[in-house]
Amino acid sequence: MRVAVRRGIIYVQAPRVLYGALAEVPGSFWNNEYQCFEMPDNPLTRNELRMLDVALPGEDGHPDEVPGAKTRPWAHQVAAYWHARRLLEAGIGAMLAMEMGTGKSKVAVDLICTLPGVSRVLILCPKSVVPVWGVQFERHSSREYTVTALSDGSVRQRAALVASLRKRAGSSGGITAIAVNYDAFWRPGLFNELAAFAPDMLVCDESHRLQAPGGKASRSAATIAKKIRYRLALTGTPMSSGPMALYGQYRVIAPEVFGTSFSRFRDRYAVMGGFENKQVLGVRDETAFSRKFHSVAFVAKADDVLDLPPAVDVRVSVNLSASAMKVYREMDEEFVADVGEGLVTASNGLTRILRLMQITSGHVSTEDGTEVEVDRSKREALADLIDGMGGEPVAVFCLFRKDLQVVREVAEAAGLPYCEVSGSENTISAWRSGVIGVQIQSGSEGIDLTLARYAVYYSLNHSLFKYEQSRARIRRPGQTRPVTYYSLVAEGTVDEDIYLALERKQNVVEAVIAAAKGGRTWTKHNATQQCLKNG
Repeated sequence: MRVAVRRGIIYVQAPRVLYGALAEVPGSFWNNEYQCFEMPDNPLTRNELRMLDVALPGEDGHPDEVPGAKTRPWAHQVAAYWHARRLLEAGIGAMLAMEMGTGKSKVAVDLICTLPGVSRVLILCPKSVVPVWGVQFERHSSREYTVTALSDGSVRQRAALVASLRKRAGSSGGITAIAVNYDAFWRPGLFNELAAFAPDMLVCDESHRLQAPGGKASRSAATIAKKIRYRLALTGTPMSSGPMALYGQYRVIAPEVFGTSFSRFRDRYAVMGGFENKQVLGVRDETAFSRKFHSVAFVAKADDVLDLPPAVDVRVSVNLSASAMKVYREMDEEFVADVGEGLVTASNGLTRILRLMQITSGHVSTEDGTEVEVDRSKREALADLIDGMGGEPVAVFCLFRKDLQVVREVAEAAGLPYCEVSGSENTISAWRSGVIGVQIQSGSEGIDLTLARYAVYYSLNHSLFKYEQSRARIRRPGQTRPVTYYSLVAEGTVDEDIYLALERKQNVVEAVIAAAKGGRTWTKHNATQQCLKNG
């Protein structure tokens, strides 16, 4: 193999076995006269060639420090900073695929503060994370800054605020940053003002939220990113829903890697099958796919780079009352249950699973919306656990709103202060002791729960991704004590299937459906019988 670098061009003469891989390097083409591949000399190209074991002249390591950093970085943060900086300065986006707690937000702030020409920054993130960015700048920014959180008010009010910021931005020489949630930034009016703000840098925090190629957030982010010089994605779970999740994110930060056609991307890398051949079964050419992913992504696993305290999992078995089990079995077998105050129904298999999970938590809603308590086993188990913790702060994770109400009542009965993070309430800033109830959907990202070393899962989430995210809110840097996770599991119910699937890191819904099919041959047959019975 022969390699030469001249005037910003890399020339590679290689064995034919590498021709396919070299042809896929962005910007690469075959020079027939010299019988070699030509490609631009930039960090993306060098990263891909490095993974092909192509030795390049002038290769060297990165500096061992971050210039002008306000807070001292860990070694992996220094490596992440230089990986991203070299790409960004070459006009190529970068991804920090760093698990929660490994400090990707600090790396982002260091980049914002040290990249040339950055004064206006747009940060896209989940709503619960919007206020966190002000804290990150306060801790790590080495420059003057203002961070405006666009999480409240109407779209028109937020658009007006962006317009006023646009007129003042950059006048003091500091950084003007706007943090806005993924569900709002693309709205008409606000999107136009954010584009007119003319950011120098785009940060997509928890970028897996952009994975849906046809979603409004993903398409709008790709549109606004075209005019932004620096583009950075942050996520601990870049492929939370599978390998196809990368396309939507890379389309925003580095479209040259996977292109801008999802159908071509899927045809190139997805192994399709299942019903009507629409299910992604795996990755075609995993080596090439991995090489493309790592060409812009810096990966850091928490267990590899952090010295975290140990964690223990404790399964707390509870037994539902006889009356609750009767309701449970009716719903499980017939898709309908009579709870006295009315009927509880499920229209399909997935809804049935949710109804079963509600029953194990002790409450259900009838067809007319009446909330009915059917069991108190988990409530009593939670009270016993909290009583035995000696007043230690504890985080209780829940799936349903009614669960949070129960947690509040248990805390108040124990004489403990109660705070909450949910879709309707966020009082984490007031949490100093006692119990904090956390709705998994709202509180699995962007919050710090290291005040607690005990966590209780009152109800288990059917998303492995959200489950692992929520666990990492407690066992992360700042946690100095061993962590114990308690899971309340109703024996002989869907709770057991979910708990085992999460423990084995399986797709929870698929595992639960498989477990049900292994024990019964009902579904459509019994559902049809019930319809005939009800007339």
